[in-house]
Amino acid sequence: MTRWALQLLALVFVRPGELMSARWEDVSFDDRRWINHPKKTKDIEEVIVPLSRQALEILAKVRNQSGHTPWIFPHRSDHAKHAGRGTPALALRRMGITDHVPHGFRAAARTILDERLGYRFDWIEIQLGHKLVNPNGAAYARGTHIDGRIAMMQAWADYLDKLKAEPITVRATV
Repeated sequence: MTRWALQLLALVFVRPGELMSARWEDVSFDDRRWINHPKKTKDIEEVIVPLSRQALEILAKVRNQSGHTPWIFPHRSDHAKHAGRGTPALALRRMGITDHVPHGFRAAARTILDERLGYRFDWIEIQLGHKLVNPNGAAYARGTHIDGRIAMMQAWADYLDKLKAEPITVRATV
């Protein structure tokens, strides 16, 4: 379950605590969306998270394990609670990865979607659950750009698949 949580964090780049406290009632396989209710962000009540084909495949596997609980990732011994918010970070440490944190998936996605894949800044910010920074425009910018973000999230998942498939090459620097 923790491996699937880490994979989903990379695909949807929400805050780790938001994923670990996510509920099945907020996921629609038919609409390919998860309605995230970020508790940390006071200004945003919900973020529509488009689910790529890859994210849906992982969620289907998870549902076979935890679909009988309200939580996507239930606590392993008390299904009335969700898994701990620190579970992904602990998993990375147990794998020996001490110089990265799960929250870093958000920064990586933000940078790569903008600089390498060329997606719109505002789409990425909406996806991250950030309030738009322009105080004049933010009052009027209430759109979700859902169609563009659906395409962006699928492109992101496909990009991650491509990275997994490519052999890693190390370049010596002189």
